Amino acid sequence: MKLTVDRNELWRGLNTVLDAVASKPAQPLLANVLLDAAESQLTLSATDLDISIRTRVTAAVDVPGRVTVPAKTLAEITREWPEADLQISLEDGRIVLSGHLGAANSGEGRYSLAATPPDEFPDMPESLDGIELSFGEGGPIDGDLIRAMIDRTSFAVSKDETRPVLNGVLWRITSDFMSMVATDGSRMAEFRRNLDGTDRGTAEVILPPQACQQLGKLLDGAQDGLAKALVGDSQVLFQVGETQLLTRLIEGPYVDYEQVVPRENDKRLTIAIDQLLPAVRRVSILSSSY
Repeated sequence: MKLTVDRNELWRGLNTVLDAVASKPAQPLLANVLLDAAESQLTLSATDLDISIRTRVTAAVDVPGRVTVPAKTLAEITREWPEADLQISLEDGRIVLSGHLGAANSGEGRYSLAATPPDEFPDMPESLDGIELSFGEGGPIDGDLIRAMIDRTSFAVSKDETRPVLNGVLWRITSDFMSMVATDGSRMAEFRRNLDGTDRGTAEVILPPQACQQLGKLLDGAQDGLAKALVGDSQVLFQVGETQLLTRLIEGPYVDYEQVVPRENDKRLTIAIDQLLPAVRRVSILSSSY
């Protein structure tokens, strides 16, 4: 393997996948990032077995190849490297990073890192069997809608590990509506958006909070919005620009939250948010901690 990549491009890719690197990996290989150089791209992948992230950056590939290297060490080197091209090559079973430190007379740098063959690195699928949801501007569903649904529900998930289904966000998809729900038994948040009746398939899955957090982070930092989501039986695959996020789902039926919501209540209150929130903040100064 041999390639040249711009430092900023490499750092962008590493910064995207780093959150999927296990802090206390069950297997040493999970502390690594997979580098896959082919044609004019370098693909970076990382996983902790619950969440996997893969992204692609532009690179000049002279010799294609695949290898895994320690993710945190590579990220630290890249972060401190000046804004200049970085050469990456596989030499005698080790990854060598080298290049000029800026201008021609500013010196050179060289690192040699242990490399591990990628044979046992967990595969991340390109696609899933299940429902495919397409997102785009001007349509009934887009990335901004998903981002808003996550923001307005995920805060209510339970932290009680004895009830795993309440640790996630329920995502319901039908032809008539899409909704996200979260509850910890004391409070509940539901965000529902009516759709146009187009048959997109039906699904009811529970997203882990870590996946919601990572998807929100990707949507915040991406130049391209959410393109599609593939909803399978036990996993969901999101496509955001050149980045893919794969997450396991929380298994088990969600609680019947609708039975605790009063449907016959005829009392409704409409109030401006910009007036309500400051008032709540003022009186909450003297409230007990939740």
